[in-house]
Amino acid sequence: MWDYDGLIGKARIYFERAEAVDEADDDAFAVWLLLGLEFLLRAPLAKVNPVLLADPNGDAILHAAGFPSGPDAKDPKVDSNHDRDLAANADRRDVHDGPRERCADPGGSS
Repeated sequence: MWDYDGLIGKARIYFERAEAVDEADDDAFAVWLLLGLEFLLRAPLAKVNPVLLADPNGDAILHAAGFPSGPDAKDPKVDSNHDRDLAANADRRDVHDGPRERCADPGGSS
């Protein structure tokens, strides 16, 4: 339900239910339209990134990002070469042994 097409499909179903209501001033008509609008408005956000729809509390963001949660969930896969890559990149960094000197002000004031 976190994908664009699923949300558009759900909105379409609710709009069809609203259309099936006999009287436009019926409360059911308004409820179906509001539910359809909610899913219609969520769909573009899901197209950008499903995490934008997730509840910021709890595991919903991880679930929306594709990481399973719960008692049967496994840890996300981690690149086994990650530590080796970090060590290789550490050798390439520009490391200063002493304090850095202040650069002269390009405006000429000190």
